[in-house]
Amino acid sequence: MQFSTILTSITLLATLVCVTASPGHAQGRNDAHSDEIVLEMAQAYKQRDRQRLTNLLPQVRGTLLEPWAAYWELSLRLDTARLADIQDFMSRFRGTYQEDRLRAEWLLQLGRNRDWAAFDREYPKFRMNDDRSVLCYAFWAEHLRTGVDVQSRVAENWLALKETDEACASVA
Repeated sequence: MQFSTILTSITLLATLVCVTASPGHAQGRNDAHSDEIVLEMAQAYKQRDRQRLTNLLPQVRGTLLEPWAAYWELSLRLDTARLADIQDFMSRFRGTYQEDRLRAEWLLQLGRNRDWAAFDREYPKFRMNDDRSVLCYAFWAEHLRTGVDVQSRVAENWLALKETDEACASVA
């Protein structure tokens, strides 16, 4: 989880540098204000302030950084979000880094909820395959679906983790 936050911050900073350094930025339609809003949203995300994110999101619609803003807002309410909201996000931001990051979080939520049918539908769409917790849930789903012994793969994956993890501990 901490790696995701660090990566999000680095990507946001790089994006802001590119946006403000680009020639098109000088022509922008109040881009400085949008940048300030996105920075405020990044802070709200770090503070896990759902309401502030929801209130600020409409102000960045149509901007270059909208995918980040939308990701942060939905990420913090993923446990209570409607399936339609999740599907809308996945559709609107198809092929983006933010889509796949949210998919990883959604897969973790599905695993925690033991919603294996939804997990099995969503897992093949996960492109980065960079989350060991998601992988442990994938092993569990495979075991439940096919009966195959996944014990050695779970153990190998679990031992490679730097911190204890609910997903792999549950599977083990």
